[in-house]
Amino acid sequence: MFNKKQIYLDNAASSYPKPLPVYREVFDFMRNNGANPGRSGHKMSFAASLAVFETREKAADYFGLSNSGDVIFTKNATEALNTAIFSVFKNGKKRFLTSVMDHNSVLRPLTYLKENFGAEVDFFVCDSFLETVKEKNPEVVVCTAASNVTGNILPFDQISDYCFKHEILFIIDASQTAGYPFSYNCDIICSAGHKGLYGPQGSGLLIVKTSKGKDALSPVFFGGNGTESLNLSPEIIFPESFECGTVNTPAIVGLGAGLDFVRKNEKEIFEKEKFLQKYAFWELAGIKNVTVYTDIDNSVPIIAFNIDGVSSEEATSILADNNICVRGGYHCAPLCHELLETIPGGAIRVSIGAFNKLSDIKKLIKIVSKIKK
Repeated sequence: MFNKKQIYLDNAASSYPKPLPVYREVFDFMRNNGANPGRSGHKMSFAASLAVFETREKAADYFGLSNSGDVIFTKNATEALNTAIFSVFKNGKKRFLTSVMDHNSVLRPLTYLKENFGAEVDFFVCDSFLETVKEKNPEVVVCTAASNVTGNILPFDQISDYCFKHEILFIIDASQTAGYPFSYNCDIICSAGHKGLYGPQGSGLLIVKTSKGKDALSPVFFGGNGTESLNLSPEIIFPESFECGTVNTPAIVGLGAGLDFVRKNEKEIFEKEKFLQKYAFWELAGIKNVTVYTDIDNSVPIIAFNIDGVSSEEATSILADNNICVRGGYHCAPLCHELLETIPGGAIRVSIGAFNKLSDIKKLIKIVSKIKK
């Protein structure tokens, strides 16, 4: 059980707490409906379908889509990324370029395709994108918008401009930027719903932004989707063909409430979190035995740091004993830690959310300043 005295600074993993309407929507659906959307002809099923459709419309509006049918619900960003990566490979694209800042939800499916099916996979460091992309000539660029370790934002505009100019499919992992003011000029967006969008865990999004992205996709899971039940090889329909089986309706309606919260408060949330991040950054940077890895001028509200002579997991444990929730270790991003030279040991990650306060950061700084080798 969560202790109310706990200070939660692990929002890059999953945001907490959620806005109250998120809890209410999840509970109300499970208590008062619970039907399978799109599967039955009774009123409860129709109501469930409407609830899913309304969240789809909200997501389409938030990400700037004209057609809500191009919003596909997944259980998390990892499922969205795997679906996109395996789908475009199955449809003939073999040469991939990604970044060394990426998460294993990108690195592992690409490595699997390379080791088992001959895909070509290359990597770029942020400031060498143009040099690398010209040399490797990929068919697909798939990368994160911002590092889940340091929060550092990749050169998104440069990547986007090059990909569109040269007809390269561009897939973005928006897990750390969704919920903040950000323009997604790409073909496909993959995102968690349970981080900066404040939905429940078990919610994710695969969003198709362009006709090029739509043409590149086909389902990688198959089963019932409420249409053409007598046809064992039905036509591909967006989004139904990508949502086979029963969708997580409670999480989807909760995500809808999270989207309402973000759409109403996005600018204020970002400004508050950046203020707290900058305060934490300069305070941590002023502690003699602390090394900070985040670029404060080009990052989402995350800070990665280490304490000299103390492993990240040991420091995280000390912070946990003082009721502060952060994350240590490698954060499922091994190449990023190779670049940062934080292997072995990883790094301590502080990730700020909409409900954090200045007093939370002050307590963090107070405890960190006392941790010694």
